[in-house]
Amino acid sequence: MQIVGPHGSGKSTLLASLARELARRGERVTLVTLRDGQRTMPGDWPALRALSPRLVIIDGYEQLGWLARAQLRYWRWRQGARLLVTAHGSQGLPTLYATRMTPELAADVARALAGDQFVIDPMDLHSIMAANGGDLRESLFALYDRFEARRRGE
Repeated sequence: MQIVGPHGSGKSTLLASLARELARRGERVTLVTLRDGQRTMPGDWPALRALSPRLVIIDGYEQLGWLARAQLRYWRWRQGARLLVTAHGSQGLPTLYATRMTPELAADVARALAGDQFVIDPMDLHSIMAANGGDLRESLFALYDRFEARRRGE
């Protein structure tokens, strides 16, 4: 299964929360986080495989090259393990959830983080979200800078 969505839309956060909850419930979970340009599984993959996980979670699955994906699919099939991945676009797997960010959701997140000190104008939020292509992570950095400037009276 896959969780798909644009940069900064909460895929990794959702995945980490799911992994924690499943592990808390006793599920044997292995979480692998891939970085830009990482075409193969990490060096500790053999040790992780030896744990016989029932669910392999891969954050950034689209980074893997075709050979690494084929090897992973074969291993998963032999072990009877399930696969849950994140990607920016469909990887041909059933979609569990598609993330997307809206200015309203970004405002809710910013309000939750800032509490009663929330002093961002809705137009600021819309312009920041647009400038960052809907990337919540980058927008929150920009909102923080604007929040601090306003808090200082700039």
